[in-house]
Amino acid sequence: MSKAIFWDFDGTLIHPNESFRDSLITACKQNGINITKDYAKKIMREVCSWYKPEESFEGKVGDLWWSYLLNDLEISLKSITGDSDLDVILSSFKNNVINYKYKKYWDAKSILRYTKTKGFNNYIISSNFPELVEVSNRLDFSNFLDDFYLSSLIGYEKPRQELFQYAYDKSGKPDICYMIGDNPMADMKGGKTVGMKTVLVHNIKKKNEYCDFVVKSLGMIKKIL
Repeated sequence: MSKAIFWDFDGTLIHPNESFRDSLITACKQNGINITKDYAKKIMREVCSWYKPEESFEGKVGDLWWSYLLNDLEISLKSITGDSDLDVILSSFKNNVINYKYKKYWDAKSILRYTKTKGFNNYIISSNFPELVEVSNRLDFSNFLDDFYLSSLIGYEKPRQELFQYAYDKSGKPDICYMIGDNPMADMKGGKTVGMKTVLVHNIKKKNEYCDFVVKSLGMIKKIL
């Protein structure tokens, strides 16, 4: 009997962050432009695909995902950058995102190791950028993960059923599968669309009808499995 766990990444295995917002602020500052957090976040909401899950982008994945995002970002920045070199800012921004100091939860690695010893395949399913595999390697998760299903490589964002169905099918349609995440809509509702058991972690006050289980920390998942 095959068993699988589909893990959200940001907010579940790593602490919530504003890597895109912060990376834009830093890239601008490095080139003599100061923007506020609110303004940077406003721009990110305009250009990042996960803020528009209703839109599909199957033909704009991988390197093209970055190309379209950076092109939209360039348009948004033109009014404030003046004579600054936008290519340098955009390149800095992308590099900053990939090399951001993402912080893993203290028990993330141990729970991934534990689930592997219990016969589960571990998969990441995330609304995220293509280089998340590199980030995972830096955080020392790679030995415990079997594959990555990323929106930027597939063309759909959470909670779209297409993303979850793709992950479920490509992982071999496991007999037992759980979706574990911190977002009651993106993760829990998304997992439910393909029949996964859902576990809400870290965000227990936001429990909703899509949550089968709710736990305060990753280590408590052991009691469910």
